[in-house]
Amino acid sequence: MLKRYINIIVFILLLMNSCKYSANQDKQVGISTEQAVVPDSINPYGDLVRIYGKDSLCTYSPDGILKYIEYLDVNTPIHFKFYSKDGFLERIEYNMINSNLISEEFYLESGILKYRESIPDSSFSQGTDRLRECFYENGKLKFVKKYSSRYAQNGPVGLQKYYSPEGNIIKTEDYIYPIEEKPYIIIIEYYDNGKLKSEKSFYNNAIFESDEIDPKGTWKYYDKNGVLISTEEYGK
Repeated sequence: MLKRYINIIVFILLLMNSCKYSANQDKQVGISTEQAVVPDSINPYGDLVRIYGKDSLCTYSPDGILKYIEYLDVNTPIHFKFYSKDGFLERIEYNMINSNLISEEFYLESGILKYRESIPDSSFSQGTDRLRECFYENGKLKFVKKYSSRYAQNGPVGLQKYYSPEGNIIKTEDYIYPIEEKPYIIIIEYYDNGKLKSEKSFYNNAIFESDEIDPKGTWKYYDKNGVLISTEEYGK
């Protein structure tokens, strides 16, 4: 019992240092300086110490490492912040309120945003679609992909875009689900100068859990000036 009280006192002291960064950064969402320390011995993963404030909850591992912060006011944009064992911000979960349609973000140790999940505005009420944006370490957008639970267990749907580290578009994939024929994909590739490189279509066999490559229609190839140089014909 004495050891537990000693640990509690230690955590209060640690709070002044380990929570200083997050308290300053999150002042706009109302972290309180009035703290109450509650040991959590019920957690199946071991003891956690939770430090309650007016509008937030800081949770630490037994060795004093900040694991996550929960923001208790549901009207604030951020719901959770999760940290690595080395103290780096790893992930943010957002409250899906008002015009905020971002659900979560993942970060590199450098603090650069790695990727973001959000819900397109048109599907907010149904929650069926998800938009994922992935970024290079230089902060440039790497790709934008849209997924839907309406197709192939959260499979891709619509136009997906891929970019170079310099920010130039290098490829698009358009996932099309017609009513009266098999789903198919249109893949367009680009040269570094932005000119068309190729246009190809495939039947989307992935939704049938098949890896078979099934070309469709007319494939077109272009030179670096965007001039058509050859075609290949496949079944309609």
